[in-house]
Parts: sequence; structure tokens; C-alpha cells
Amino acid sequence: MIEGLGGGANAAHDLKCAIQEYFVKDWPHLVKLPLMVKAYANIDGLSTALRRAGMLEAADRLPLFALGFSQADSLFDFVAVGNGKERADHKIRGKRRF
Repeated sequence: MIEGLGGGANAAHDLKCAIQEYFVKDWPHLVKLPLMVKAYANIDGLSTALRRAGMLEAADRLPLFALGFSQADSLFDFVAVGNGKERADHKIRGKRRF
């Protein structure tokens, strides 16, 4: 079940730990480098899908989850891109240019 603010913070922490653990195995010299995570989503569409799947009790939890995820680490961002089929893809393509 998707939790609100605390759930987002926990997810950010767990993700960071998992990525660092992965790097320790194959690239231990990279573990000390800063880790940046950008998650892009249509919050309304994702909320609807998660509620249908029984993973989200209330629509207001996902925005709180995103906020908790973003606040958990200065280099972690959960970005609401709005409605539209290609909005998240557009953001990802733009980030790859850099």
C-alpha cells in the first residue's frame, strides 16, 4: 500500500540504499559519488491506476508520497509532469541531452 509523506521518504531511503549496495558489488569506487534520482509521473493518472490496483487508498496520498520522496534527499526529485501521454517521456529525453 502506498503511504503518504513518510512512505515517500522511506522509499527514497530504500532506493538509495539499494543502488549503493548494487554499486558496492561492481563499482565500489563509485559508492561515495552523489546519487541523483529524478522520477517523472502523471500524478493523477498514476493515482487512478494505483487505486484500481488496490495499492492506494486515497488519491491525496500519492502527492504526499512524492513530496516525502523529494524532501528525503537534496538530490532526489519526484516531478509531477501533468496529464498527457508523452509528458514524462519528454522530460526524460530532455535530461538525456545533458
